Amino acid sequence: MAEVLTDIETLAQSVLEVNENVKDYLDTAVILEALGVTKETAKRYGHGDIFSLAKQVFEVIEYYRLKGETIGVKRRSRLESLMEGIKLFASGITLSSPWMIITLIYLLFKVSLLPTQVTPIAATSINLALVLSILFTAGLTPAFMRKILYFTHQQNYSAVRKVLTAYFIVGGVAVAPVSYVLMKALNLPAFYPDWWNVNFILFFVSFSLLWLSTAPLYALRAYGALVFTYLSSLATIGVIYNFMGEPSQETLVHLYGLLAGSLVAIIYLSTYIYLRSKFKLEEYRVVRVRFPFMIILGVPYSVVNLLYFIFIFTDRLVVWYTGGNPPFLVNLQYELPASLALIVLTVPFGFMNYYLHRLYNFMVEEGKMLRASMIEKYRQSLAKIYRKMQVAISVSGLASLAVLYFLLHGWLRGENEAFIFIHLGLGHVFLAHILSIILLCFYLHRPNLPIPILTLGVTLNLLLGFILTRTVELRFAAVSYLVSSSIVAVLAMLASLKLIRKAEYYYYSAF
Repeated sequence: MAEVLTDIETLAQSVLEVNENVKDYLDTAVILEALGVTKETAKRYGHGDIFSLAKQVFEVIEYYRLKGETIGVKRRSRLESLMEGIKLFASGITLSSPWMIITLIYLLFKVSLLPTQVTPIAATSINLALVLSILFTAGLTPAFMRKILYFTHQQNYSAVRKVLTAYFIVGGVAVAPVSYVLMKALNLPAFYPDWWNVNFILFFVSFSLLWLSTAPLYALRAYGALVFTYLSSLATIGVIYNFMGEPSQETLVHLYGLLAGSLVAIIYLSTYIYLRSKFKLEEYRVVRVRFPFMIILGVPYSVVNLLYFIFIFTDRLVVWYTGGNPPFLVNLQYELPASLALIVLTVPFGFMNYYLHRLYNFMVEEGKMLRASMIEKYRQSLAKIYRKMQVAISVSGLASLAVLYFLLHGWLRGENEAFIFIHLGLGHVFLAHILSIILLCFYLHRPNLPIPILTLGVTLNLLLGFILTRTVELRFAAVSYLVSSSIVAVLAMLASLKLIRKAEYYYYSAF
């Protein structure tokens, strides 16, 4: 055996094949002896004995670990690393699929491309339903998703099925009273006609069930089912829009409501049955899920999720309220560039997902074998991955904005829409930075860290947006979003440095 071990790197790989969790050079020496390495072999490598050789071999092993290359029992080939990177990048892009779907809905069903002389009251019902459905589900899903992932990691599939059932029941039941309350609140001053209320309810229910259906698909990385769900929901929303887009169709409203409700219910139930079937029921196992405790632990995550989406939509709500008569009337000139600017998030989300998984994997693999003498190198290696992620987000985001502006400038009608597109696009680059830090905080079970920063961001965005839209022009709501998102991103990065500087502490306290 010893004769075929031709260099130190091969010796290190051979040791890892026996025990990839080797702790120190003494463990390494024992394994080398078991492999047939003798004192004579050590001399051929320029060492006086096996222990001296073992020290050098162990240095090579630690070098692999700090580069994140100790995967399984051998280093990954470049092709394997490339394929894994492509997979992570592609799955990261799916994080932006809600924005892509929103944009497709706007473009295919003319929500944002209506002629400027048309009163956009129908578009208002759709856009308000979209925004409010996201805010409603953002506060509901995190607690359930965290518990589903927790039990999945434990392979307690009976508990996963129980939480899934509770989630779909609670979500489905909660949509009705929430939609009723929102309809009454919006129509309290009798701003809108009856057909508008029906439009709003149909879209709010459809969007809410869509977001509720896709949340567990995201969490469990069921991307095939996720794409199918989006396409089915897109078709359903298209049917509703074509039927309900004109006030003259109000006589058939109940028929359209039943049709839409049936299609959405099929999608919702199909998603539940699909997910439930992925987890085999375990017999003779006591399943205990303490839902009150689960909800309490999930509150900070729900608050962050809710603040994040409020922050995204604050500029639109300000524009709709400030420039509308009645209030909350969609501004068509603002909606088109705002919809197109969302596409800027796609590529940065791909890089964010790639580097976040590298960060997570490094924390786990190296954290299991971390020794006190290696803490500083551990922190430096994590910081290096973290910096690469932030640089990749910035570069890809700015490049995406430039390319999209070149490709889509023909869609933008005039200087005002170009101004809105550029400023919102730049704001979305900062938003990708913010989300990367939020996800890192969630991974390390530190959800409270982003709450004050996001609260400041929402407040600043709201106040600055009202001031600029009332004293200058409506388009300057995009400037308020850019300013507030840049401030939030900088503050979040500064706060996240604490996590990196004491990475080993936060890793061990979280896991």
